[in-house]
Amino acid sequence: AGDTSGCIDNDTRHAVSALSNWRFAHSRAAVDNLVSQGFRSHNYNVGDHHIDALVDALAKARTLPRMVDGLYYVVHMHSDTELSFRENWVLAQSVSDDLYVTGLPFVFIRPCNDLHYAAMDSIGEHHLRLATHAYLPQAEYVSLLINSRGLIGNTSAVVIDAPFLGVPSFPVGNRQRGRECGYRGDGTAGQQTFERLKKWL
Repeated sequence: AGDTSGCIDNDTRHAVSALSNWRFAHSRAAVDNLVSQGFRSHNYNVGDHHIDALVDALAKARTLPRMVDGLYYVVHMHSDTELSFRENWVLAQSVSDDLYVTGLPFVFIRPCNDLHYAAMDSIGEHHLRLATHAYLPQAEYVSLLINSRGLIGNTSAVVIDAPFLGVPSFPVGNRQRGRECGYRGDGTAGQQTFERLKKWL
């Protein structure tokens, strides 16, 4: 609760907050966002659940063999739900062309099924130099990131996963506009949420 980004998710988040009796936020700034939206009570800063998942996967990820030999970057692009299909396609081709001219190897993680996702899928199809993954288990995904030279894209991983794992990140476009960078957490957000709920239920 209280998260923000430059896409259609903001309206959904606000609606869910309005329907909720208790709101669990990932940071003090997120609690402040909730208060500014009129939700003045029952807001709790428990840390970020994304971090829980990363902490859980990190130990295993460090034991896995490298998925890609040599130096590489990870590219993770979702469609921007505030743009048309054509605008997303133009963005995808621009990113794809910029990646290609560098001559560096890239691993492309396919987008989620947001509106116009097929436009972003064209990044992986445009240049054969890109290795493509449709889905990765959490530990393999973390292994891919921590062994890379950096993450390029417009997904939440650019502002959450990569900074937490100490991986350089390179944001593209406005999809994460206004979103807090460098989320904090110690891997106990889920437990803190559970403990609070136990008191009330």
